Amino acid sequence: MTPQELTSKLESDLGKELKAVYLYGSSASADFNPNVSDYNVMIVVEERNMATLNILAKVCKPWIAGGNPAPFIFTEKRILNSLDVFPVEFFDIKRSYKKLYGEDLIKDLDIQKDNLRHQLENEFKGKLINLSAAYLTTAGKPKAVADLMTATISSFVALFRGAIWLLSETSDVPEQKSEVIQKAVEILQIDSKPFLMALQLKNREIKFKSIDVDSLFNEYINNIQIVADKIDGLECSVNS
Repeated sequence: MTPQELTSKLESDLGKELKAVYLYGSSASADFNPNVSDYNVMIVVEERNMATLNILAKVCKPWIAGGNPAPFIFTEKRILNSLDVFPVEFFDIKRSYKKLYGEDLIKDLDIQKDNLRHQLENEFKGKLINLSAAYLTTAGKPKAVADLMTATISSFVALFRGAIWLLSETSDVPEQKSEVIQKAVEILQIDSKPFLMALQLKNREIKFKSIDVDSLFNEYINNIQIVADKIDGLECSVNS
């Protein structure tokens, strides 16, 4: 099932209850890699009630069975009321999305930098804690450790995008993941190596057997700690 086929089925089954459908993330950008990229979809409905959710569950069943992530479900009001708690996610969606159906409710979203700073601090610190805990479950096995980095690199790239916008005077944030990492090196003064290599692992451009995985993971978490500390020490009162 393609995103377009999903959208057509949503339109026919939901009718007037369907307000908009968006494709977002790498699948809506030049960074799309059909071998590793997900199709991320947001569905906006008039009312998020059980009747609507049951229709959505039926329509989305073959979409999810095909290996795609379950779509995010919002109403327009819930989008506007969520900008203060999910500024990173909405900044990333706003940066790269395609409208598949309905109104464009994304282009004029107002992301506040104060809210962004708070969530970035929470996300970097939380993911660092989770990474350290997850490492314990790997028993130090190289493939399992490599999998930790490939499973998290896209999330960190999204956080880097938010940090770049937060700390720079321009809203021109790179689109492609490798370019985001290079820009983060410049803005955040971190080492690009662990993140570029994690991205290469994810894209199957290198194999974990060809690298010192433990050393790479150590550099990975150390540089994440550097960013977390920078965000923590930042007092941001500038909104955009």
